[in-house]
Amino acid sequence: LNRGRYSRQLQTVFNTIPAPQILILNQEALQTEHEQSLLRVFRFLDIHRHAIPPQTVFAAPPSKLTLNERLARAYARLYFWLMGESPKAWQQVQHKLSTPTV
Repeated sequence: LNRGRYSRQLQTVFNTIPAPQILILNQEALQTEHEQSLLRVFRFLDIHRHAIPPQTVFAAPPSKLTLNERLARAYARLYFWLMGESPKAWQQVQHKLSTPTV
């Protein structure tokens, strides 16, 4: 569960690496806005654009979850909710740590 505490991980990254050298993408955006997300990566890395089909990025076929896996996911969602971990919280940490202070 500690690996899912993205707020702490983001703080560590931003404390270690200068903000202009960090690009954070949401996996969902990579799935739903595949081309735009890849363009952001290519621009960030300053490399030539090339096609990478979604099938290459998300090659694993979806699998049916067992009861134990469904319960584990439900428990993890509850745990992270109680710990204040959410995409909104991660974005706030990212914004706060990537904005230069004067």
